[in-house]
Amino acid sequence: MNKLKNEPAKTDSEFHGSSYITQPGTNIFLDLGFPPKDAAELWENSKLRIAEKLAKQKLKNV
Repeated sequence: MNKLKNEPAKTDSEFHGSSYITQPGTNIFLDLGFPPKDAAELWENSKLRIAEKLAKQKLKNV
């Protein structure tokens, strides 16, 4: 809920004074203003890259 107005926030985040906080597990690229199709693609790509890096890190630590 937008705290300055009585209307829902237009993104996946909540309004906190002068900044937005994107909730975990939501698409930050929507909050940054990317069109929905581009935001979905960027988010999926970022999740893949994170998973790859975590897998490499796990192999290093074994």
